[in-house]
Amino acid sequence: MAALLTLYFDFLSPYAYLSFKIMQKLGLKDAAIVRYMPVRLPVLIAKSGNHPPAQVPGKRAFIMRDLMRTAAFHGIIFRFPEGLAFPFNTRCLLGAAIAAKEPEQAIERMWDYIYGGGDAAGLAQLMLFKDPKELLHWLGMDAVDCDWQAVLKTNTNEALERGAFGVPVFIVQKDAADAGEFFFGSDRFPHILAYLGRHDWLSRLLPNKM
Repeated sequence: MAALLTLYFDFLSPYAYLSFKIMQKLGLKDAAIVRYMPVRLPVLIAKSGNHPPAQVPGKRAFIMRDLMRTAAFHGIIFRFPEGLAFPFNTRCLLGAAIAAKEPEQAIERMWDYIYGGGDAAGLAQLMLFKDPKELLHWLGMDAVDCDWQAVLKTNTNEALERGAFGVPVFIVQKDAADAGEFFFGSDRFPHILAYLGRHDWLSRLLPNKM
């Protein structure tokens, strides 16, 4: 089997957004099959005994600066979503990511509204949907029939079994005999590339002018 990279994510996490964009910048699909697994971040945090970073004042202030620095480093458009109080409800968005016929494209469209500088009116509309299929129709994308709520629960439980305590989490398998290596965070791409034997790709992580 080809190498496989599984990304567990929730639209709540700006670091998961940055990871998605860095993966695109790296062209990781040329090195591994990429599988996107939507999960419920609040459930991961609660069941793993973790605490939301925003509850720690010093960490919250650091994260605000770090997100902006990381986005600038990689040349990624980033902004905090206007009019959304954290934690905002992502269930319908996650359902749309599961039900989408073309998951990566749907995920990218939704990310861009939330953290990618999309217009405020579009973001407000995005957050009104309760039905994933209606959301996908609004995005101009096709849906497949599935029990997205059951899939979301299974994904979240699977992530917990893998040791997840937040997102983004990457499970990287080099081949069929590889049980999978666990990586956490948007800053672990040098480790992921090294694990895949792609040391020659490290230059792709070099910063844009900051």
